[in-house]
Amino acid sequence: MDPDHGVSGNISDAGTIKDAIEIILDEPSHEQFHWTVLVNPGEYTVSDSGDAIELGGTAENISIVGVNPESCIINVTASGVPGIKITSGTEDVRNNAIRNLTVKTASGHGIEIVKGSGQNDKTPKGIKIENCIIRADGANGRGIEVHTVEDLFVLQSEVRSDDAEGVHFESGQGSPAQSLHKNVLFEGCTISGKDIGAEIQSFTSPFVIRNCTVEGRGPSIGGTVFGIRYDKPSSPQDVLEVIASRAIAVNEATNGGETIALFRDPGSVRSVGCTFEARTAKAPAYGIKGGNYDDVRFEFIDCVFMTSCDDEKQPEVFDIWGEVTTGDKDMFVRGCDFSKWFGVIQALGPPRTQVDRILNVNAASDTAIHSGIQLSGSEQEVTTGITNPDTYRALKVVGVGTWSGGVDVWIIGTNLAGDSISERISLPCGTNPSAEGKKPFRTVTKIIVPAAELGQNQTIQVGTTDKLGLSSPLSSSSDVLQWSKVSGSVWQIQTSTLTVDVNHATLKPGSIASGDSFEFVYRTVR
Repeated sequence: MDPDHGVSGNISDAGTIKDAIEIILDEPSHEQFHWTVLVNPGEYTVSDSGDAIELGGTAENISIVGVNPESCIINVTASGVPGIKITSGTEDVRNNAIRNLTVKTASGHGIEIVKGSGQNDKTPKGIKIENCIIRADGANGRGIEVHTVEDLFVLQSEVRSDDAEGVHFESGQGSPAQSLHKNVLFEGCTISGKDIGAEIQSFTSPFVIRNCTVEGRGPSIGGTVFGIRYDKPSSPQDVLEVIASRAIAVNEATNGGETIALFRDPGSVRSVGCTFEARTAKAPAYGIKGGNYDDVRFEFIDCVFMTSCDDEKQPEVFDIWGEVTTGDKDMFVRGCDFSKWFGVIQALGPPRTQVDRILNVNAASDTAIHSGIQLSGSEQEVTTGITNPDTYRALKVVGVGTWSGGVDVWIIGTNLAGDSISERISLPCGTNPSAEGKKPFRTVTKIIVPAAELGQNQTIQVGTTDKLGLSSPLSSSSDVLQWSKVSGSVWQIQTSTLTVDVNHATLKPGSIASGDSFEFVYRTVR
């Protein structure tokens, strides 16, 4: 067939793709045979819903195949009409395939897969999409929309939505809802969506994303941007596998919400050899972010994490955001490259024993970083008169004067790996108030102080605390196996209890005297 007036085939001339499908359906016992609708080069425009392309009901064992996606284009301009819709009937296996085509829509989904409405209709099973370009260009159109499916394989394809998710798997269909996304594979694909690259709900293992790039694009004003977001697996044992892939979340909105490369809520993930990247203009950025749930595991092996925010007043920039110490602990890593983390991070497999030796530490001081910044009538960004911490440690802010209301002081600097970090330390009201930070800093490059209160003589000092930062994460306070301190010229094992902040990986050995040296032995990730 061709887009104008058909080409003789094995059965008949066919003017449209819909015509070709109907010719097959008119054949006696057509379900017993395998059929191919061969699409010749050209652009096939579907401008009316009556010409919509649907492989539904008894249209199993039919493939729609082009020569290549660059020359064989299905352009659906009809409002709300999907590019190709696959609807199941009573068959056990649909065995539908879409190959070598470009499918683009003005407002509908690129490809839509749904269960038939008949009482005996079954879950669509056995569908392959290969070497296709799928573009949903209009409002709310998803690249691939799936209500329920089994044995779906999307291979070597480009899937994009300009206004919604690149791919979207519904949370279930029917009453009661059925969670039947089962045995799904995306391989060698590029997936891109507005706000969410891929959203996956209610699946049963296996569900695999392999050798793919999945990107969620902003700007999203107030909303969250996800590379991959999934939740509600059929059971905690069902695992999303992401292999040798790249998940990206980018939000350039100056008033946007969180940006997360991979997020699950709840459910288990196993990822090997992947890159997770989150970039924002102003909002919080997370490479991966989980929550506190029972019986799930978040496993990452040989992965790379990259996060950044253009706004230096953004403290929530973490490669890995684990669970807080009070929650269920399910974040496991091995052989991964990351340097900004929060929360409980556990070793996948046997932990590694790490020794951090911190020598000749200065006593904590209220003025170690800056001796005093006189507040003025406006906010100030101070980059002079700053002394870096003597070692990797948490900082404190001291107010000299009287405050009727609390104020925020921003510390901008770097962590032990040299990555940019920031922390907001909030001073309470009162006379000469002080507050300690939680993040350890290796350098301080800028201090941002607020305007003075009207009629007040106020100064801000920035100093150091007794909380020392570790080079690697912890999973619990019991990971600290031993600590020693130099007494005179001799290292002595200490028996007093350390104050351990697992979430920020800091240790407080009590009051530090100038010249003290410490050795901490602890379990951590490999």
